[in-house]
Amino acid sequence: MANLAKLLQERLMSIKPWGMNVFQERRLLPLDMERTLGFSPRVDVVLEEYDRSFRYWVEFEISRADPVANHTKFATSFLFHPFLGNDLFISMVSNHVNRGRKNLGSSTIELMRRIGLRAFQTPLLPHISGSKIKELNHLPWDKLSKLDIDIQPELERIQSITSSLGSHKNQDIHFAANSFDVYMNMYNWNRDIQTLKGQKLWKRRDITYFMYNPWTHDFAPCKFCAYITIPQICLEYLSRDENNANFFMSIPAYIDIDQRNAIFDGYRARKHLVKNLGFSLKGNDEYIMYYFKNWIKKYDKFIRISKNGPYFIS
Repeated sequence: MANLAKLLQERLMSIKPWGMNVFQERRLLPLDMERTLGFSPRVDVVLEEYDRSFRYWVEFEISRADPVANHTKFATSFLFHPFLGNDLFISMVSNHVNRGRKNLGSSTIELMRRIGLRAFQTPLLPHISGSKIKELNHLPWDKLSKLDIDIQPELERIQSITSSLGSHKNQDIHFAANSFDVYMNMYNWNRDIQTLKGQKLWKRRDITYFMYNPWTHDFAPCKFCAYITIPQICLEYLSRDENNANFFMSIPAYIDIDQRNAIFDGYRARKHLVKNLGFSLKGNDEYIMYYFKNWIKKYDKFIRISKNGPYFIS
């Protein structure tokens, strides 16, 4: 096991978060099922209520070449031995895992939800660079164990992304769990605003804060990008319903939810994106502003930049 994962396990064991029992390297399957299948899946940490009524199954992806392997391990175990209704799988992925592999993991989370699993992927130590993670992971144990690496923000992130903020039409509203969720929301906004339906629903709005995608140079309203929906209904239904094609935000869903519920909050959205997901808030950034000026020309019929803006989160 990676030294950094071991350290995180021990920190969790020492504080017993939320008064829960903490178990390391917990079996996913009964022993007789392992012997039948010929493989023995384990999970890094389980946080469990004393009566086993609620459990977090947590994987730490420090530098794994194929982090999706753990998603698959958990999903296939679920096929043979379904978990409790209050079991949550959380993959926590460090910046030492490259972007493509992170995004593949995030996409696999959506597949896991479609077979009925409550699954999430979120950053691990998001404010520590990939090179620093690598350095920490290769420190001798006697040096690493003395470092002040605070586990509390990681617990706050788990709670933030897994807690439902409210419900709407058989859907739970959650904060985006990772940058992939955020960028998929951006993609949907830019797609939807080009349709007559999207334009009619969105109308024209004052926006101060914008998300910026440095790979596509697209932008979208920050608050729109900070939330996802997770249907409560049987997930077999999703494949037959075009309106629930994915769990990311769309303009029709956003407007419908916003009109009926006081769930969306701009300040909380920005705080979550910066504190929990590792994004940065930037003011008058010349590089970003260059792309923003080109982008806003296409959408100035639908967006008024407020007098205090624009600010960018990237």
